[in-house]
Amino acid sequence: MATSSITHNFLISNPNSVKRFVTAIDEADRDRTPKQTLPGRQ
Repeated sequence: MATSSITHNFLISNPNSVKRFVTAIDEADRDRTPKQTLPGRQ
């Protein structure tokens, strides 16, 4: 299963690594394709 690799704990102890990690998360969030809104009701 593809999601099993993201369930492991990891430790970031270097402050520069923390900043790079947060920047990468922010960039990934910005690069997301927005959900397409479809007409109709749920």
